[in-house]
Amino acid sequence: MSINKRIIEYLDFKGISQRSFSKRMGLSEGILRRGNNIGSAHLKKIKELYPDLNINWVLLFENEVMLTDNPFAANEPNSKYQIKTKNELVSLQREQIILQKKLLKAKETIIKLTNEINSVKK
Repeated sequence: MSINKRIIEYLDFKGISQRSFSKRMGLSEGILRRGNNIGSAHLKKIKELYPDLNINWVLLFENEVMLTDNPFAANEPNSKYQIKTKNELVSLQREQIILQKKLLKAKETIIKLTNEINSVKK
């Protein structure tokens, strides 16, 4: 995976648009989608603006994508997520599906019990 793709993955995890990133960095829009990797001067600025991004992960694909669990550490107004890995995202999505199924089952039980109560009242 290229440096640019790792940066894009970080931005996705944080809920930051590439447009917002480019604007904040003072770069032309679409720079991450181009073939050449971002230069070292830009990496230094990225580290300053996004201190929770693990530069070792960007350069060497070592450790986790983020250095902190604080999703707002980069002071990015569009930050939404504190997810560190794709596996964690998948795990959370599976958990969400299980909880939604339990909620649906509970609602069905409430409707059934409400119907039974109403039939006893008649």
